[in-house]
Amino acid sequence: MTQVTLSYFDLAASRGEECRLALILAGVDFVDDRISQKDWPARKERTPFGAVPVLTVEGQGELAQSHAILNYIGSKYDLRPSDPFQAAWHDSVMESVEEARIKIWTALRQGSTEEEKKLVRKELVEGPITTWAGQVERQIRGPFLCGEKIQVADVKLWSLVQWLTSGVIDFVPVDVLAPYKKLLGVHENVAAVPKVVAFRALHKK
Repeated sequence: MTQVTLSYFDLAASRGEECRLALILAGVDFVDDRISQKDWPARKERTPFGAVPVLTVEGQGELAQSHAILNYIGSKYDLRPSDPFQAAWHDSVMESVEEARIKIWTALRQGSTEEEKKLVRKELVEGPITTWAGQVERQIRGPFLCGEKIQVADVKLWSLVQWLTSGVIDFVPVDVLAPYKKLLGVHENVAAVPKVVAFRALHKK
């Protein structure tokens, strides 16, 4: 059997977790390589682009960038639309998640005092987050993005919604996405998949 390894930080969130969940949904028996902070500096220079996640497929090589990894898993294991136009539309939603992440991280680095941070994050909530959520909400076609079937874009949506509603971001309310029922529904439906429940319970800290 071909060995598959997913390398990411020992963190049950963000780009690495969405790739792990895609592999779990695909039924792939993979090596879950969790990198500690102390080991990261030595390993960083050996990655394709100085970042993780990285998917290593025995006999084929390394694949970096979460979007590329998800597309590979989705195409190989029927977790991505087969029609070229629908696949491209599916990918466009994943790209929107990455754009939203960049805007959020940019805002989180701004402000040197508590009051400045509150103001920046209020603008973040009322601007980029609300805009993105509304745009995605209008495109959701069922319990999952593409309808009845879960796809890799759903775990990418799950990842960002999980972050925004977890309470870990100061001055971003946990109900920030409350008006977007279909988006929250996708998040809830991904979280309820038995394979996802079992995997996340196993690695809960």
